[in-house]
Amino acid sequence: MSSSRQKSAAAIAGKNGHSLISDEKFRALYDALLEGQLLHEQLRTQGLRNDSLHREAGPAALVLDLRKEDTLLMPSPVHFAHRLKGTKLPALLQQDTTASNAEDRLADAIRAAVLHQVRGDNGIVLVFFELDQAESLARFHALFTAAVGGRLPIVFVLESPAGFADSAAFREAHREMAYITVDAHDLVAVYRVAQESIVRVRESATPALIELVTVEGLSDPAEKFHIYLQRKGLPASRWKMTAKRRFEKEWHSACLPQGNPLA
Repeated sequence: MSSSRQKSAAAIAGKNGHSLISDEKFRALYDALLEGQLLHEQLRTQGLRNDSLHREAGPAALVLDLRKEDTLLMPSPVHFAHRLKGTKLPALLQQDTTASNAEDRLADAIRAAVLHQVRGDNGIVLVFFELDQAESLARFHALFTAAVGGRLPIVFVLESPAGFADSAAFREAHREMAYITVDAHDLVAVYRVAQESIVRVRESATPALIELVTVEGLSDPAEKFHIYLQRKGLPASRWKMTAKRRFEKEWHSACLPQGNPLA
């Protein structure tokens, strides 16, 4: 039977992506996106990240409402999504910056999902991965088959800036797995897909795959969302300034000389 929290999440998600999002949630999403960009900018300055710009909307929308018991697996130990999940900034900055490979991460997702089943804690696994242009999802056929066959509560998130070429073949091979494609730069669209997918996976214990693709338009998700908020009559500029000041204060506190993890 669904818990009241699950029912609430389902109500927020709505049907067919037409959800009502509160002003409070809009601000939380904007804060998560802005602070993610600010953190990654600082890490790039320190030489701790070298990934592509403007890829924070997907993680911000997908991770924001995870529960404490859920498992998050990201490509980088210093990804801002870990901060959204509860890791304090000083602890995050002390992590080994070596990125894990996709195959190991997906295998870890299978193991973590099985543990959630054994514990009966109703937790899910959210795992991000990407493919090189020459790669195919067929490389991970055995892992996806295990996830579907074991009815494992996993949300797979494929970061696909160029668009994934053989999605039709993948859908045919794994018909029981929900496959959703969404604009990686559209924070609201990703959040709606995230809510619907997470609720479905949690309630039915069947995996889903979300593909974050790049479409035409503004490439900076924060700029895109800022315009969206302004059109809704919300104080986007004030929210932005507050988020920036809060992050800068936390960053400087985390990097004080007596305990500077970057020194």
